[in-house]
Amino acid sequence: MVVDAMVLLPRQPVPASEAPSLREDLMTLLDAIMARFDRIGIDTFRRLIADADDELLDTITAQLAELADQTIYRALSDARERGEIGPAQIPDRAATALPALVRNELFFTRDAPEKEALIDILDNVYLPLIHAVSRRSD
Repeated sequence: MVVDAMVLLPRQPVPASEAPSLREDLMTLLDAIMARFDRIGIDTFRRLIADADDELLDTITAQLAELADQTIYRALSDARERGEIGPAQIPDRAATALPALVRNELFFTRDAPEKEALIDILDNVYLPLIHAVSRRSD
């Protein structure tokens, strides 16, 4: 029942980014993620994941992939066009590491993460990873 209700929640269209930097683009994304969790409630998501069967997990995975295409991959492409990151192909696991790290904070800490924790993840883990893999030469 919770899943059915969540699927019916209006999803905000993802507007084209006008952020001047990858960091600002991703901070906007993190703010949107946290606003959604605040609106629906972290405990709702935690229960949903705990009770999820394979079909539901597949649905959630597909929705996350769609969101990543609309946000993270677009932000990385824009950053590449601005010359912020290197030309090397960024592996999918590296590109999608940010939401994975945020999910870890959301699901495996007692309270919703503070903004400072998200900034720390972005500045000290994700952005250095993206810079490293985008500049590597194979």
